[in-house]
Amino acid sequence: MGLEIAAAIGLASAVGGTAYSAYSGNKAAKQSRKAENLRQQQMNLDSQMKQREIFRKTQLAQATARQRATQSGSQFGSGLQGGLAEIAQRSGEDTNYNFQSTNIGNDIFAANQKQTMFKSNAEAGAGVAAFGMNLLQSLPTLNRIGTEIAGPRQSSSFPQAAYRGPYISSIY
Repeated sequence: MGLEIAAAIGLASAVGGTAYSAYSGNKAAKQSRKAENLRQQQMNLDSQMKQREIFRKTQLAQATARQRATQSGSQFGSGLQGGLAEIAQRSGEDTNYNFQSTNIGNDIFAANQKQTMFKSNAEAGAGVAAFGMNLLQSLPTLNRIGTEIAGPRQSSSFPQAAYRGPYISSIY
């Protein structure tokens, strides 16, 4: 009887451990997703800040170019227009780079979120599989417990024939 009690306690522990493991794994996955979302928000804020910085630097560079051209008396020349075009081109390149970096970062965050989800699902599956293996290994003990509680199994109404090896009958 002591072995059966130990088996029942072991089975209950396996069920409880599996449930707690699944619960904890789910909580960990949620916290991981929350951290990834916060990092993504931070990245997007940094991108916005860089975009504003690019705009400010462009305005400052254009104002400086106009001021120097005016001071030298060449504000109506093609040199100023060429310089302003160069400043606009650099600003466009910087803006493009910033947008591309942000898009790549967002793609990385999306991939990390999927990875976290798949890991969580895999851990849950492993927990269920471990529980199933523990249950299969406990079947003989569970059968004994059932026999002691309910009594021996009653045979079915159909007679059971015992196998006695190969039988060859003669047709003649």
